[in-house]
Amino acid sequence: MALTGLPVSFAPKAIDNVHRATIQVLEQLDPRFSIETSYQKRRTVIELRAREKVPFTFDVSPTAKPDWARQLAAFVKHGDEVRIPAEGVRLKGSPLFDRALSPEALAGGYFVLTPNGKRAVMKLRVLNKDRTSSVVMDDVTGELAAGTETFSFRGRSCSEIFSLTAKAHTTDPEALADLSFGINFDHWVGLDVAKLPYFDKLHAFYSQIAGGCVLELALEYQGMQLYTAQESVSDAPGIKAISVILEYTQRARQLARGLSKAITFQLSPPFDAEGHTRLAEVVSIMHGLPFGGGTLTSGRFTIIADEGANNILALEAYDRPHRISFVQEPAEPLVVFGQQIELPPLKTVLDNVVVKREESLASIQDGDGVPVTWLPAPGFTATQTYELEPDS
Repeated sequence: MALTGLPVSFAPKAIDNVHRATIQVLEQLDPRFSIETSYQKRRTVIELRAREKVPFTFDVSPTAKPDWARQLAAFVKHGDEVRIPAEGVRLKGSPLFDRALSPEALAGGYFVLTPNGKRAVMKLRVLNKDRTSSVVMDDVTGELAAGTETFSFRGRSCSEIFSLTAKAHTTDPEALADLSFGINFDHWVGLDVAKLPYFDKLHAFYSQIAGGCVLELALEYQGMQLYTAQESVSDAPGIKAISVILEYTQRARQLARGLSKAITFQLSPPFDAEGHTRLAEVVSIMHGLPFGGGTLTSGRFTIIADEGANNILALEAYDRPHRISFVQEPAEPLVVFGQQIELPPLKTVLDNVVVKREESLASIQDGDGVPVTWLPAPGFTATQTYELEPDS
């Protein structure tokens, strides 16, 4: 319950003394309660915790009744935590209420009704199409709260990076009424992308989920399994967006390791689809993957003629398909998580090609750039890699 009007001091010891004195006075009014006080967002918060069953009543004004009825129903039926404005409400049943929760003290405040949650564990597995387990998440620990119609679970795992909320009907526990989960990326901001805690597990989890695999949930309380459910959640809100962030981060990690460069995880400025596509292309090149997809049919490059154009004559005289490699100057820097990354020179290798000169030898002078066309021969392949430093 949030109250206003209590004195505030900037001296830590004085603040502590005020809270201790407040607790002592209030607990003397009714020993059936333990009192905790704190100062949050310019409000004094007083928490009343009953040591035993304490009967009490709310006297609610007509104007406040609709909101109270709605929120109390959510508390009773679903075990939801609710915040109800204290305006127009009088709490009866204890001298403590008369002193600490008078209408004057409650002005501008609110009541928070919190269910008596029980510690529980949610176990998560991702199942392949053949229903075998592909990813097992760390146990999600949290609180189980029950109402007359539904019960809910809220918990976290992976050092609170991952959070999950689930709600099910009491009459049909295996039918989930609601399920949501997500990642708090703030835990990673400013860290080296190559050393993000729990990244591999979370990346594997979301990749499988986004790909259409089934999520299996099992809720346990004191070792007893209360319910299990299997859900396909690939189209659930947020799944695609989080998967894209994780995939981008995975590629940033591969780039950082390949170039031996430190890249820090950042949420701002956000990356766009064009930046993600270019990062994917660069990482693909780093892996030395073939390019062109079998669609390359010819190409052109320039050879600098030596004395008498002997290098060009030698190239043409070779009567079998060639391997040609050439190095291009580094492309413009790549921006990853808002950081500018310089790229190494790009090496292209063409295997099994034949070449044709486009100019007459008579017109070629020493040092001229001579355009040459290459054509694929049987067994043709094309690959690109970056020329990394020896220690990369």
